[in-house]
Amino acid sequence: EEFLAGLRLRHAPAFDDWVTDQRQGLVDRYVGLLTDAAQSLARAREPALAVQVLRRCLSLVPWSEPHHRALIQCFADLG
Repeated sequence: EEFLAGLRLRHAPAFDDWVTDQRQGLVDRYVGLLTDAAQSLARAREPALAVQVLRRCLSLVPWSEPHHRALIQCFADLG
């Protein structure tokens, strides 16, 4: 669910800009946490779990080459 989804204030473009910035900040933090979790799982030799986390990351940032590389490495670790 998006932060303040569906909330619109008429004649308040600054508010819309603020909400957009807040949403992006939350997504960035979430992706950062997921990235940390995937790295920890990979180090713990849990590539199957890391794959699940990386797929979630890629659903949010599908253009992220580092996440694609990490996913490929997990698949290689799985054989």
